[in-house]
Amino acid sequence: MLKLTGLVSVGICLLLTAAPATSTHISGQADANADSSYYTDTDTTEELTAEEIQDELMQGYEFDTLNELVSEYGGDTEWSFEDMVSSLMQGDVEVEENGWKKYCYEIFLKELEANIGILVKLILLAVITAIFTNMSGTVGRGLISENGFYITYLIMTALLMSSFYLIYQVAEDTVTDLIQIMEALIPTYMMAVSFSSGVTSSAILQESMVLGISAVSWGIRKIVFPCIQLFVVLQLVNNLQEEDFFSKFGELIQTGVKWLLKSILAVVVGMNAIKSMLAPAADSVAAAALQRGLGAVPGGQALNAVSGVVIGSGILIKNAIGVGGMLLIAMAVTLPIIKMSVFILSYKFIAALLQPISDKRMIQGIQGISEGGQLLMTAVLTVIVLFLLSIAIVAVSTNVTYYAG
Repeated sequence: MLKLTGLVSVGICLLLTAAPATSTHISGQADANADSSYYTDTDTTEELTAEEIQDELMQGYEFDTLNELVSEYGGDTEWSFEDMVSSLMQGDVEVEENGWKKYCYEIFLKELEANIGILVKLILLAVITAIFTNMSGTVGRGLISENGFYITYLIMTALLMSSFYLIYQVAEDTVTDLIQIMEALIPTYMMAVSFSSGVTSSAILQESMVLGISAVSWGIRKIVFPCIQLFVVLQLVNNLQEEDFFSKFGELIQTGVKWLLKSILAVVVGMNAIKSMLAPAADSVAAAALQRGLGAVPGGQALNAVSGVVIGSGILIKNAIGVGGMLLIAMAVTLPIIKMSVFILSYKFIAALLQPISDKRMIQGIQGISEGGQLLMTAVLTVIVLFLLSIAIVAVSTNVTYYAG
């Protein structure tokens, strides 16, 4: 609150100090005999004043926590979040496409190399199972085949569960990191919304976004992730016997998880959208009334002109902070998304490769692990889309005050 009060005070001071210069400019424009060089000098002064206003407003925000997050997820980048926002305001942000592709390609190869070991072990287990199956016709009426299958399947289950646990931790940590980013972004973002749009918009939208984060944190961590774990266990246990006992239960869990993720996305985004249609409109009415009141007093037109520059600068900062938050989310999820993609593709490939020679129950077990990885990735992507849409909705809706004015 102290930061917000200080930021508003800066805006008021800027209005009062810049009003005389603007009045001089207006009277100069009304003088038909003014020299043309006067207009050039005045335009330059206005441009410099806008930059100075933006610099003054930027000093009212705290970016320490966000700067630390950029350092954590940005790798070797020397940028801070504040630098990112400043560059976005100037339109100077350039993404090195070749460098980005090279970075993603290197991560992909690294993760693929990390998965080669377990893939080779699965191939060897499948070959051993095939050998036991071929021996069943000559020895013990299939006893060796069944015992050999149980042994190899249990070993395969241990390998698959250890691999799935690693990717499960990646998904869980990614959701935690995304929630941490949003918790750090919301105070700064809502302060910018309060200055550029109004206190009503800031309060209502902040409440909506905090509720959305709470819903994601509880729904994903307490329901979705445990259900995915249960789904994977059922897939592996169901293939231990030739008879099918738990496939329908597994399908039920899979369908329920997908529906729950869609419901969380629809409810949270819908709630943010509805509140974003109402709160900024109320602030725009108050802002329009204030501008009419200023226009009715002597020198009010000058104040209106300067207030437009100040509010426009505030909106520019707000939108730059929002886009910076989106870029920070992209930095945080690039590595986990590649890891999960490699995991899913690797197990789908190994299932397709082993299908001609291996027991179908082993193939279904491997396929079940791949489907579990897909559910984890769907959950993480849902959280990413939800947070990106929430930021975008707030950025677009809170511009209404400026355009209405």
